[in-house]
Amino acid sequence: MPDVTTPYGPNSPQNPPPTGLDPLASPSTGSPSSGGPPQQQWAATPPPPPEPPKKKGGKLRWVVAVVGLLVLVGMINGGKDEPADTTAAAAPAAAAPASAAPAQAEAVPAAEENADGYGKKTASFGEEVNAGGMIVTAQAPKELSQPYLGTQACATVTLRNEADSQKSFSPFDWKFRTKDGVEVTANIPFNADKALNTGQLTPGGKVSGQVCADTQTTGVTTVVYNPGFGIMHEITFQ
Repeated sequence: MPDVTTPYGPNSPQNPPPTGLDPLASPSTGSPSSGGPPQQQWAATPPPPPEPPKKKGGKLRWVVAVVGLLVLVGMINGGKDEPADTTAAAAPAAAAPASAAPAQAEAVPAAEENADGYGKKTASFGEEVNAGGMIVTAQAPKELSQPYLGTQACATVTLRNEADSQKSFSPFDWKFRTKDGVEVTANIPFNADKALNTGQLTPGGKVSGQVCADTQTTGVTTVVYNPGFGIMHEITFQ
């Protein structure tokens, strides 16, 4: 082995190493040759730093600002509409007194409510009531007795046709009610000569007769005109 202290060794200036090789590196590994002085290793040049990320908050701030502005405008408009809502809510309250009208209408007599002659009515004995063109009245019932036959409560009734067409009449259009709430259909009176018969009334015609309860019905207080099962008319005389 040559003396490394002499300038004539294998790595002396007279015998420089090949280009690109560390003069002290091993031919195979590139590490310093044994016996040579340590050499400084040169680090590779670091890559350039990455570019800073672009800021994306700019568009988001604009979106938030626009949404906030729309909300503010909506709140302002909503505040302006509140007085109108209050006024509209007050309108039904102001109209409330009109609901008292039905109560006042109830105070009107039944005969005036049904001037057209239809529906249920209440009248006093002897009062004339229009029942669809048939003017009807009933007198207060009286108890009539016959020997061996008993006692009947009878009422004299009158019907007058003021319509433009014929009207039928019958004793079975009448009923009686007692103070106990019993209701019975009229019966044939003992005195048949005074009984109301069945027939037709021409326009302008008039008929009168008696209608009576049966002998078992006592305490009659009310006479009811109820033609056609009360579908169109029902007049209570009391």
